[in-house]
Formats: sequence, structure tokens, C-alpha cells
Amino acid sequence: MLRRRVWTAALGAGMLGILGVAAHANAAVFFNGDATRSKSAVFGIDNCKAPGSISTVDVPGRGPVWKFTKPAGDNRCEAHGIKVDGQMFKFSNNSTYYISWESSLSSTVNDNAVFQWKSYGNHIQNFPLVLKMQNGKLTLLNRQPGGKTFLPFATPVKENTFNRIILGIHTSDALQGGWAELFLNGKQETFINGKTRWPCRTWDDHNDPKWGVYGAQGSSVTNMVDGLKIGTSLADVS
Repeated sequence: MLRRRVWTAALGAGMLGILGVAAHANAAVFFNGDATRSKSAVFGIDNCKAPGSISTVDVPGRGPVWKFTKPAGDNRCEAHGIKVDGQMFKFSNNSTYYISWESSLSSTVNDNAVFQWKSYGNHIQNFPLVLKMQNGKLTLLNRQPGGKTFLPFATPVKENTFNRIILGIHTSDALQGGWAELFLNGKQETFINGKTRWPCRTWDDHNDPKWGVYGAQGSSVTNMVDGLKIGTSLADVS
């Protein structure tokens, strides 16, 4: 009887260990875009033509961060998509992703985007979710089918100041089957519908994230991006 109890206890401990490993494997950051890595190892496609550039710079207290430099006269300096294990990562429909980063803009001039959840392939939305500067405010834009545009959230931000952003996205090609959540500097934001989730269509043929600066063609703007992480739960990236 004693041997059976010992064996049972050992089996139980072993099963708990296996379950713990499995839980850890399923709840983890699957993309770490640290700026100590090479650009080609982190981002999929460089959408930034010279004299614009995607580079790294050392920031006191932070170390290397990504620097997206969009000169006046240019319309875009962005990185399109991410790489995981050396390959362009393919996001999926009916899935949940939490995207975390810190951003510091050299100018709060109006632009088209400092982040895009962008549609590719045979799409009808083009850019379902965008973070952009509008009237000195960091603004979340949602574009629905038929060209309908909503601005669920906006808040003032300062130039040359890092703000931590977590954007939660549940992907769906149903009209309101997906959703967005937004956390700014550790606080979950409430949208204009009075809720912390904005229901919307978030998936086309396929979608990728884009960081950088798009628009503000008449101005020189840099976007410093730090702490890039993507996971499948908020706990992964918090």
C-alpha cells in the first residue's frame, strides 16, 4: 500500500509538471522584436525608401530602440509584418493577439498612421485598425466594410515621450465578430461605446501589423519604437 501511495504521488507530481510545461508553452510571447536583433530577423518587409530609414539608436536607460525616420517630402517609413524563426509570420482568422510596444514621436503633427493592422490580398477593408495622430491626439481608427470609419478613442500625447501601448485584436471576418482592446501606459481604455471592447470586423484575406510613420508628407517625423512583443493573451505581454 505504501509503495502504491508513493507511486501515485509521483505520478501526480509528474502530471502536474507536464501540465505546467504545457501551460507555459501555450502562454508565452511568440514574437520578441527587441532592437538588439537585426532588422531582417524582426520585420518582414522594409517599406521605407532612402533617405528615410529604419535603424536603431541607443536611448539612455533603455538601450537600443528602433528608429523610423520619415523625412519631409516622403509619405511613408514603415516595417510591414514580423518574422518568427526566420519566416514571415502568418496571422490567422478567429484568433486573439495582444501587440505591445512603446512609442515616442518627434512630432504630433497629423498623419495617417503610426501603427496599422493592415489588410492584404483580396481585401475589402484595407486598414481595419489604425493608430494615428489627429489634432495632437493619439487616435484609434476603425474602418469597417463600405468605407465606414469610426474613431473609438483619442487622447493627447506629448512629443518625444514614450507611451506604452497594448492593442488587443480578436480576428474575424464577420461584421462585428472581432474586437479591439486598448491599454495605454498600463490603463485599459474605454471606447466611445462605453465599453472596453470595440466590436468590429478585423480580418480580410490576410492581415499584418505595420509600425513607423505613414502620412504627414510635409513634415519630418521619427517614431522611436521599443519593447515590441506579441502574444495570444494579455498576460503574455503585460
